[in-house]
Amino acid sequence: MGHTFCLWEITTLRTASDNDSHKKFFIHLSDSTTFRHLPDNDSYRKIKRRKDMKNVTKLTMAGILVAFAISCSTFYIPIGASKCFPVQHFVNVFAGSILGPLYGVGMAFVTSLIRVFMGTGTLLAFPGSMIGALMAGIIYKLTKKYWAAAIGEVIGTGLLGALAAYFVSILFMGREAAIFGLVIPFGISSLCGAIFALVFIEILQKTKLLEQISTKLMKEV
Repeated sequence: MGHTFCLWEITTLRTASDNDSHKKFFIHLSDSTTFRHLPDNDSYRKIKRRKDMKNVTKLTMAGILVAFAISCSTFYIPIGASKCFPVQHFVNVFAGSILGPLYGVGMAFVTSLIRVFMGTGTLLAFPGSMIGALMAGIIYKLTKKYWAAAIGEVIGTGLLGALAAYFVSILFMGREAAIFGLVIPFGISSLCGAIFALVFIEILQKTKLLEQISTKLMKEV
């Protein structure tokens, strides 16, 4: 009986909305006083279009940042079995703050994969970059502070990523390494990239460009 009531209400709403697309309707969800607002068809299409445009904008920016990282991939610091890449950590902080942790991790994975194929990176790039991007994005989401995202990047890459890279080096690369042997090079690389990101973000803030980017990407629909 309850299912029949809900279907009848929805049919009525659709019929009414065809007659007047500008009206706003409500569905009674239960015997209580809880109601759910249903926008008309035009409003729904506008909301969906705005969401799609925001996703396209995010993907476009992600692609630009990945291309930037790849174009700078020849600039790395060879330390032992690793090739430290400060530009990746700059991208991690910026992407994690502006686009979010999931985008940051995905971009770090794609960049590391292409660098490995190009010969400008090693398998150690995966844990070193992806964990840092995840930490930067999560900490920024919790604090809304860019400097906190930079600290998250340094901790994620310099400590957690370095420890994960140790196991990657032993299991997949067949190279012996001290368990904390990568902490210093990874830490220095991520610190340089994080500082670079903070300087760049400060420039964008002074020119009001960061506010425009954030509004366009993060605005609620």
